[in-house]
Amino acid sequence: MVLTVTTFVFPQTAKQVTTKKILKNKVDSIKIHLQGAWFGKEYDEHATFYIKGDTISYIEHFEKYKYLVSNDTLHILTKALSYKEFIILKLSNDSLILQNKEHGEVEIEKYWQQ
Repeated sequence: MVLTVTTFVFPQTAKQVTTKKILKNKVDSIKIHLQGAWFGKEYDEHATFYIKGDTISYIEHFEKYKYLVSNDTLHILTKALSYKEFIILKLSNDSLILQNKEHGEVEIEKYWQQ
């Protein structure tokens, strides 16, 4: 007895390719807007964190982590090799509002962008 398995591969439709391109452009735009030094709503002497490239640095704790952006979520890879997730509620040139389960809503302002 011979068993024959046939696999069909369907090329991506133009709509699928366009959607992927739009999502990539959105993620790239978010990453560009995230670059710079971010301070808490009430200005402290030191930045809350600084983002350059694909790294987020927590100034006060002298710690650096890699981060990813997918859709409207900021994923920070922690030392425990797990992701801490923040939903991006608002992002503009000078303000950022994040939300996660542990801290609730956090409003941050940009002071300096490289």
